[in-house]
Amino acid sequence: HGNAIGFLMEYSGLAYPEAIRALAETVGMPVPETRGRPDKPGAAEAPALTARMMDALSYYRAELKKSKAAIDYLKGRGLSGEIAARYGMGFAPDGWQNLEAVFTDYANASLKDTGLVIDSEPEGERKSRRYDRFRNRVMFPILDARGNVIGFGGRVIGDGEPKYLNS
Repeated sequence: HGNAIGFLMEYSGLAYPEAIRALAETVGMPVPETRGRPDKPGAAEAPALTARMMDALSYYRAELKKSKAAIDYLKGRGLSGEIAARYGMGFAPDGWQNLEAVFTDYANASLKDTGLVIDSEPEGERKSRRYDRFRNRVMFPILDARGNVIGFGGRVIGDGEPKYLNS
């Protein structure tokens, strides 16, 4: 039962977008990143934002493999490594600017549009500072109908508020 995409996701442990790309590469087809009208506001930015979200997804997935606490948390909730891989789950480690290692243009205003970073409010003489929205959270990619990552949901490990946070 199933289809080629589902098979590749299960067999290779790929998320939906990665499985689509892998299948397309085998037959030499390009995969468009987004579908939209060029006259729609923000349409020109969409491919760049989609690429940023894929970079974040790769980072969070790699971090999950390094985090014993996150792996133990998921196992305690009855989730296997296969399930985590199938759904593209990841982990945002504790720290204020971890994504700076992923995005060389961390200070760029467009990165804020992804919802992955926040600019603090300036206070008195102190200027605004940028920091990662997600820290110490199991990450769940939010996909559109085409399999593009359009956001993330994060569940804090242990105590913390809010328990669930979305980009």
